[in-house]
Amino acid sequence: MFDIVHEKESHRVIAKKDTQVLATLIYELTDNNIVILHTILENEADEDYARDLILLVVDYARRNNYKVIPASPLAAKVFKKDADLLADVRAVIEEK
Repeated sequence: MFDIVHEKESHRVIAKKDTQVLATLIYELTDNNIVILHTILENEADEDYARDLILLVVDYARRNNYKVIPASPLAAKVFKKDADLLADVRAVIEEK
């Protein structure tokens, strides 16, 4: 079992077990978008922790009418795998 802490002021979400950090997600707010910049895993085998952090950010985005830009490779992987589930919150990026 682990805890998830959303530090809104510093734009990050952390998965912790006791005092050990398992995963960290760092994002930025731009206009009406949340850009997931980094998903950092303490153990590469623990992608489930990062997925839980990404889904927490998705829920936060839905509740606050934001769209999400999955800029980190792991976030992009989750958005691709769960495309149907996350389509409503994914930002559409215009190509120049």
